[in-house]
Amino acid sequence: MEKTTGMKPLSEPRANALTAAFLLLLLLWRVLLVHWIELPLFFDEAHYLHWSLDLDWGYFSKPPMVALMIWLSTHLFGMEEWAVKLSSPVLYTATALLIWHMGHQWFSPKAGRWAAVLFASMPLIGFNSLFVTTDAPLLFFWALTILLFQRALAQPRKTGRWLLAGLAGGLGLLSKYSMILLPASLLLWLLLEKDRRQALLRPGFWLAVATAFLVFLPNLWWNWQNDFISFQHTAEISQLDRQWFHPQRFVEFLLGQVVVVGPLTAWMGMVAWRNRQKPATSAQQPLSLAGWLAWPTWILLATLALLSRANLNWAAPATIGFALLAGAGWACLKRPARWVVMSVLLNLSLLTLFYHWPVVLRALHIESTAKIDPYHRIRGWEALGQQARALLRQYPDYLLTADNRKVMALLGYYALPGNNHLAYYNAHGTIRNQYAISHDLLAIHRRSGQDRFLLFSKQAQPEGLHARFKRVQPLGSIVSRPYPDMTLKLYVFALEGVREAPP
Repeated sequence: MEKTTGMKPLSEPRANALTAAFLLLLLLWRVLLVHWIELPLFFDEAHYLHWSLDLDWGYFSKPPMVALMIWLSTHLFGMEEWAVKLSSPVLYTATALLIWHMGHQWFSPKAGRWAAVLFASMPLIGFNSLFVTTDAPLLFFWALTILLFQRALAQPRKTGRWLLAGLAGGLGLLSKYSMILLPASLLLWLLLEKDRRQALLRPGFWLAVATAFLVFLPNLWWNWQNDFISFQHTAEISQLDRQWFHPQRFVEFLLGQVVVVGPLTAWMGMVAWRNRQKPATSAQQPLSLAGWLAWPTWILLATLALLSRANLNWAAPATIGFALLAGAGWACLKRPARWVVMSVLLNLSLLTLFYHWPVVLRALHIESTAKIDPYHRIRGWEALGQQARALLRQYPDYLLTADNRKVMALLGYYALPGNNHLAYYNAHGTIRNQYAISHDLLAIHRRSGQDRFLLFSKQAQPEGLHARFKRVQPLGSIVSRPYPDMTLKLYVFALEGVREAPP
């Protein structure tokens, strides 16, 4: 990051060193933060952790990359929360480095540095860095695919470059299915750029597409074996089969995108796009490509928000193109450094408030409650896990069982970290999550003869217990109260004698 006008400009090596130091410090802050605020796992993270204990080519709702990430980090560093989450901030930092390289090559060294710093400090990236999700590998392989694709276009006769671009694209598809938006955006860009259309007539581009398909093929095979359950789930969460036209959600999505990239970054990105052809420069085509990496995704998801629903993070890949646009835009201003610093400081101020909210409340002598703590959805489960572990010691022959995905994931992690020997009680027999596929109680009974289960449920009277088990013994409940206005309670049942066919 450069100093403001009026002071001696930094040399390139020093500016690069300061940028690298900023990215490294940001990474360390996010990794250590999990310890500082004692951040538990979100239930999706605990669910993904159980996937990592049984690696496969696919899962109910996602491709396998997130499970592989967690498998690697936990094998290296153990089952603590920070180790489960570690790959997320690391991959976002690696994505920032790729953006830095692209901005340097496409526009200027300053534009590259600023694009990387703006991306790393975006509120959405800062928020996502605390949780291990599919977005982290998606954005990394999205950026890597763009970089390799541009290199292949520069030397289209080099087959190896197209193969590498296809490999990166395939790994992106193994990270999240929305990766398909990138080749669609690149195809549109090639069709609409007159000087680039000839790339579609050469074998290299289609070799990259074929390579990506071959890398992705094992997940397609897994889905074929499981009735394409992942694609059914993806279609279901879009809610396109329900009532159409939601203008309020459309406005919320658009305003939300301004917040998640940062207000000043959003403004400069739009200015750079508007001025991309005046005057015509050697950066005209890269600016156009950067725009095509953002706008199609945003337009598609804004339309989805209008018709049904779209979460803010679904548009996360667009932040890469927008960071490049903003970095190039700042480089065109007379006094860019002060604007970049203002944008980064604004973003970091928002993140600091979010990151250290519990500390802020303590400093102000305000009692933390569920209503004012943004982390309330993940508090209290460690205490429940300790109580569940004590019960399991009293019933050593019983298998930890739950009838709810959230309970199964979090209680499974905090009661038996690193243990995947769990059972899922599926009263209706419908496939609504991965546990119903891989941990079905009846399937476990048939396979191993396991006949005793300790069920933890949010329901005081879970459906169908007496019809499906010969003996049902209520054991009371376990309770956690993380806030004065919030209580977590699970009812416990000792189950024996599985009935294959309920009477």
